Amino acid sequence: MPIANAAQIETPPTIEESRYFDRLAEVDDTHWWSRGMWRIASGLLDRSTPPNRSRLRALDIGCGAGTTAARLGERREIGSVVALDSRSEAIDLAHRRSSANVFLGSAVELPFRSALFDIVTCFDVYQHLPIGLDRRAAAESFRVLKPGGRLLVRTNARRIFGGVDSSSGPYYRLEDLVSTIQEAGFNIDQSTYVNFLPAIFAEARACLRASRRACRERGLTIRVPSPAINRLMKRWIAVEAAAVVRLKLGLPFGHSAYVLAEKPAEVRENRTVEDDLSKRSNFGSRSSDPATNQSNETNRSTNLTKYMDTKAQQYPYIWTRK
Repeated sequence: MPIANAAQIETPPTIEESRYFDRLAEVDDTHWWSRGMWRIASGLLDRSTPPNRSRLRALDIGCGAGTTAARLGERREIGSVVALDSRSEAIDLAHRRSSANVFLGSAVELPFRSALFDIVTCFDVYQHLPIGLDRRAAAESFRVLKPGGRLLVRTNARRIFGGVDSSSGPYYRLEDLVSTIQEAGFNIDQSTYVNFLPAIFAEARACLRASRRACRERGLTIRVPSPAINRLMKRWIAVEAAAVVRLKLGLPFGHSAYVLAEKPAEVRENRTVEDDLSKRSNFGSRSSDPATNQSNETNRSTNLTKYMDTKAQQYPYIWTRK
């Protein structure tokens, strides 16, 4: 009985906790959602990458457990992968789980020189940024991509009936996500909601419940289901992948959203964006206490400066200091 009670009262890990990334690694490896989302992402990259390209350089922003970086490294057209995350726990895990060069840094202050990468992926990062900084993150992705390079972004998406704790981050309408990426200078290749049918079931279940406690939980609430359910849902998500990738259909609803975009082959420099990005801002977890925020920001800024100085000496061919 005590064991059962302990399992029932276990709270979902939040991104500020080290166990968050252990749970994330488990989900990435086995959960139908993670496998299905990569199936869609990989298909979009397949379709958008010109034939006979090789030795492309990829950047995975917000690498988490390192799963996406490892999967990018397995693609034949990609010659090298760089991964970046703002959490040291993620960096340690990604080092163990992928062969990518993994760095500590922020999506809104990428410490790489301009026009360096052919592909940038950014999955489930925007919703964790302070409000408004998703535009800076998109602008930074634009800066580090080569002309003609591809950006693939995934975020969480809007709910129909609400009931979600706002502390987990904003929930995007697809048109708002598209607008954010377009404002950075990208041309949109495709945008769509995904995870359509499971999202409908989840919304219906939330409405039928007398309590919305499960919808209000903070942190990483996703868990690996039974093998039978996992197999069934993998088959369904394969249908979605075929619709999105092969038929280029845009699904009308889902709890996740993808945008595939291209940096124009001919780019006019936007000095306003460059000047704005040169004004470095702090990043990291937020607190309701201003004094705590100030202390955390000071420590992070000092540690990040030391870290970047060291990495700039080790990797001068990709590193830059603005």
